[in-house]
Amino acid sequence: MRKLALVAMVSLAAASLHAQTANDSVGQAEMKQPHQLAEVVVKSKSPKIRNNANGISVTIVGSELEKVGNSKDLLARLPSIQKADETIDVYGRGSADVYVNNRKVYDLKELERIPSDQIVNVEIISSPGARYAASTKAVVRIKTKRPQGEGWGFREEAKAWHYIGWNAREQLDVNYRQGELDVSASLAAETQNMGSDNFTTIETLSGGKTLRQTVEHMKNRTHDRMFSPRLRLNYIFGDNQSVGAQYHYFRKPYSKTHVDLPSCFTYDDELLQSSISRLRLSTPYYNHNANMYYSGKVKQWQIDVNLDGFWSDTKSSTLTEEWQEEKASHTNNAYNHNANRMYMAKVVLEHALWGGTLGVGGEYSNTHRTEMNQNPQVSNTHTKVDEQIASAFVDYQRMVFNRLRLQAGLRYENVTSHFYEQHQHAMNRDYADWFPSLGVSLPVGRAQLSANYSIDISRPSFDDLSDNIIFINNYSYQGGNSKLKPTYNHNLSINASWRWLWAQAFYCRIVDDVAIENVSYSETNPLVTLIHPSNIPTYHRFVAQAFAQPTLLNAWHPTWGVVFALQDYEATTASGTKVKLNRPLTNFVWNNLVVLPHKWQVSLDFHAQTDGDYTTYRIHNFIYGLNGQVKHTLANDHLELALRAVNLLHSKHQDVTIFSSRDLYQESRYHTRVEMTAVYKFNVAQSKYKGGNTDSKQRQRVK
Repeated sequence: MRKLALVAMVSLAAASLHAQTANDSVGQAEMKQPHQLAEVVVKSKSPKIRNNANGISVTIVGSELEKVGNSKDLLARLPSIQKADETIDVYGRGSADVYVNNRKVYDLKELERIPSDQIVNVEIISSPGARYAASTKAVVRIKTKRPQGEGWGFREEAKAWHYIGWNAREQLDVNYRQGELDVSASLAAETQNMGSDNFTTIETLSGGKTLRQTVEHMKNRTHDRMFSPRLRLNYIFGDNQSVGAQYHYFRKPYSKTHVDLPSCFTYDDELLQSSISRLRLSTPYYNHNANMYYSGKVKQWQIDVNLDGFWSDTKSSTLTEEWQEEKASHTNNAYNHNANRMYMAKVVLEHALWGGTLGVGGEYSNTHRTEMNQNPQVSNTHTKVDEQIASAFVDYQRMVFNRLRLQAGLRYENVTSHFYEQHQHAMNRDYADWFPSLGVSLPVGRAQLSANYSIDISRPSFDDLSDNIIFINNYSYQGGNSKLKPTYNHNLSINASWRWLWAQAFYCRIVDDVAIENVSYSETNPLVTLIHPSNIPTYHRFVAQAFAQPTLLNAWHPTWGVVFALQDYEATTASGTKVKLNRPLTNFVWNNLVVLPHKWQVSLDFHAQTDGDYTTYRIHNFIYGLNGQVKHTLANDHLELALRAVNLLHSKHQDVTIFSSRDLYQESRYHTRVEMTAVYKFNVAQSKYKGGNTDSKQRQRVK
């Protein structure tokens, strides 16, 4: 593209110079017939995959992936993307932060409003560098085309789907653009009926005898109603300056969850209790999110500044009734209230240096959380957390020998946390860590090779750090763990790409990982099980993956992929013996997109996973699923209709054993989901807003 642009510019300059010279020679007595340079159109059938120092870049513009729908539909078809729904997950790394034109996206539903034909390229960063928060596992960066057109723009989306119950979502987006001013607003409302079905057995040894709890069929049903308005303003001044602000309010005034657990307890094969526990949870919730930003160039410095504020409040009540012989034998009513307040700021400076680019910056967050629990079954608690995270980074990248690209960075993070219980200081949790990163990329013929190394961290959520206990029945409690430590990951990867082929080998050393553990609630009553998160010993994981995305017959666009994962974790079972969890786990991907005449699209996507081990989990069965979609665009591209089915064959179910001092075996059943979507849009263009670059992982910890 650069060569074509250069040729076009040189040709245009030569033509202008020739015309000027000719006119001068005749004293402008005669006008020459004007000549217009013909348009240069670049077309490609398959998306082009290129490696960079810390991930891959996929070119979308000019490829058939332009036609798949919205950006979520697009991400689901890219290499290494494991999931593109409620979260964007990358194989081997986990949940990714998403940026659109350098702006962090907090609400992933926003991706559904970005048409795929407006995307230039997508960068998938599996080893984020020093300028990202150390808790960032992966990054997906989306670059869109420059917005065109002025005046009013509208987009209306109506969506209905069935999963256990009926669900509906309605969203209206309005945008006004005039000159340098860009104002947009949106309002979304949604009602959800979700749930799950599980079959569980918990087993342990106590006093040389086997204690067993069997849940014959646990039904979990949740009904939510929510609405969310948003307002965004953006102003561009000068050649390279822009400022903006946005406010987003989310409220869930109604959230009811019903859980039924028919349980049977035996001790040395003698019946202790047969009962049904019925949990009724009400968790209304709201949050406010505000952001202001400045992005501009001052002399030779590129400056980006972001300021964020986040406030949330949750009041939940849990009524637990334990029924034996068709009458309530035990009732427990618990109440929880937590409130969060967070402020964040980030500054990034860039400057050309020694033929490369130097980046320096800093980030600061201040979090205040209060939580109050009232539970007659256990002692009441009132906790408060004050946490501050200050970080600074430097990174540098440049091209060496016109071929080898180097990128090196170093990040420092200092965390200070103070915990208070019953208004008394309880403990401090202070950490100071250095996080280095190094990446190189090199073209070899038409192929691209790269390698990188990095260290990242996963900090427990404040819910996991809470000692709040939920009473399930006389023999089962569930809660958090205030003694959790953060998890450190040492990552090394090697990548290769060629046209529409991409492969990666990934190694990770995982220290203090967090997993679900089942333990005795107390020494005085060892028969009661407490389910809570806990740190596990250090282990290693190896991931190898390969993807191919060709275009066949000018209409069929398949994606073939295989992901192989292996670990060396050793777990302790309920009997006290050791078991090696080192069985390989393999995923297979076969996605198919067929672009038909008259703006019809059909997709059929297959995914399968073998049995194997992952952290403390042993997956016992082969899992497979099939998703399908039919989409049609009409009314001069203003109206888009889609029909989609997830788990079309109703085949997805999973049998898992979680090993700990009390082994937990669980069978999960997944239902088929059918979706119908209608989108009408008029004069819609992407907002020019460039703000929102602070640490979203920190915000996710407080929810």
